[in-house]
Order: sequence, then structure tokens, then C-alpha cells
Amino acid sequence: RLILMSLLVNRLSGFPQVSTEKCGLPAKQPDHSNTSVSERILNGTEAIPGAWPWQVEIRVQGRHACGGVLIGSQHVLTSAHCIPEHSAKSLKIRLGSYSSDVRDKTALEATTDTICIHPAFNKSGDENDIAIIKLNNSIECSENIRRVCLPEKDGEPNYSDPTYMAGWGYTEPVKYNNKFFSGSPKRTSVKEDVNLQKVSASRIESQETNKDESSSEDYF
Repeated sequence: RLILMSLLVNRLSGFPQVSTEKCGLPAKQPDHSNTSVSERILNGTEAIPGAWPWQVEIRVQGRHACGGVLIGSQHVLTSAHCIPEHSAKSLKIRLGSYSSDVRDKTALEATTDTICIHPAFNKSGDENDIAIIKLNNSIECSENIRRVCLPEKDGEPNYSDPTYMAGWGYTEPVKYNNKFFSGSPKRTSVKEDVNLQKVSASRIESQETNKDESSSEDYF
């Protein structure tokens, strides 16, 4: 499943950064030649191997379940909706992966120690959809495995920077108004990326206020 977390972390470099050695520096630069904008990875292309070295796979029973990002030597950030039904022991974290079907020679697979889900997360909604997974062992950086840089607490993104979503999973919509489309939606087994359009926090807040007067502070 392609998750919004990929969108968030693949452009954290647009924020003022907390200084962390070797974070957010891919060994191979992403292909920025595709400037078309998409809501999903509908018009995406196969990502360059090594272009998103902080992105990880969350696997359950040997199969790809979700994506996430390495934020520290022993911690992975992901979406809470990916893991509520799974215990820590059932999750495997694959790092440095390009194909979700075949384990790359450069990929590592880590076991999970604990899972911390945002206490205000409700699986029936979209707010606070965030979780942190602690790995059993620390991960060393390599060409295909690196940590993402985390933004400063009150940092604002540079909206002129390109924004990319990357990941594995469906490459076309699978639901509309909570109803599944007929047929078999197409999936990708290799990592893809696509250019997206950013929406400012003020615009989201305005839309949410007009809709139901709710706050948008908990949205990405």
C-alpha cells in the first residue's frame, strides 16, 4: 500500500533541518525529469535504485504490507493504520529494498522490538495516523540504507521545492466513496515515484474550517 508517509518524508529536505550526520543524502539522486503531477503513483515511473535509501518495507508473514522511513539507527516512522492488528513479533522491516517480491542482495531484514501508536489515533479517521517502530538492533548506514532528516519542530517547508511520493503497491485507485472498483487493480512490485503538488497548511486549515470547523493541525 502506498502511504502518505512516503510523501511526507521524501520532501523533508524542504524544511529547515536538524543536523544529523549522513541523513537525507541519497547515494543516487532521484530522476526529476518527470514534472507531471498526480494524486497517486498513477503516472509514476520506476524509481532509481538507491534514490530513496530511508524508505523501508513493513512485511507481515513474508509479504509487503506497508511502507515506512528510517528516522534513526533503531526507529522507523510509519502510518498507524498499517499495524494496529499486528503484534511487534509479526512484523519484519526490510531496509535497502527495491523489489517487494525479491529480496535484493543489498537489503537487510530487521526484527521489531516494540510499536508505539499515537494515542489519539482512530482507525475510522485520518487524524494522528502515525506510529513509531523500534527495531531490536541498530542499523548501520550504507549506500542503500540511510536515515531521513527530521525537520525542526516549527519548520515550514519550501513550497517551491518538488514533492515526491515513492513506494510499492497499487498504481491506480482501488476505492471511490469507500466502494471497491471491480476487477483487479494494478500493483507494482518495484519501487516507483511520482511528482506531487503540495498544499499549504493554511489552505488545508481553510478547507477544514469551511467543512466542519475542525482543526487541521494533525494532518500532513
